[in-house]
Amino acid sequence: LDTAQRVAEAYLRLLQAKAFADVAEKSVTQVEAQLARATVMEQGGILGKVDVLRLVSARDAARQGLLRARTGAAVATSALALALDLPASTELEVNDDLPDPPPAVTWNERDVVAAAAEDRPELVAARERSAQAQ
Repeated sequence: LDTAQRVAEAYLRLLQAKAFADVAEKSVTQVEAQLARATVMEQGGILGKVDVLRLVSARDAARQGLLRARTGAAVATSALALALDLPASTELEVNDDLPDPPPAVTWNERDVVAAAAEDRPELVAARERSAQAQ
C-alpha cells in the first residue's frame, strides 16, 4: 500500500510538473511576441528603450521559469521511475486520464470514520495476535 501511494503521488506530481512546463512555455511565447512588437514600436518612436528593456527582463524571467519547470518535470519523471523500481534514467510518458470533473464523493463522514476505525493496522494486528493466542 505504501508503494502504491508513493507511485500515485509521484504520478500526480509528474502531471503537475508537466502542466507547469506547458504554462511556462506559453508564457515565454507570449512575452517574446510582446517583445517583438515593442521592438518595432521602439523603432517607430512610440516606445522608449526602457520599455523594451522591461520586456527583455520579463522574457528572461519567463525563460528562467521554463527551465525550472522543465527541471521539475525531469525530477518528477525520475521520482516516478524510482517509485516504480525502474532506473532513474528511464524515460516515461504519462497521460492525464483522470476524469474531469472528478466523480462525486459517495461516502459520508460516518462511513469513513467507521471504515478507518475498523481497518486500523494496529487493530488488525491485535485481532491477529488474539486469534493466535487462542
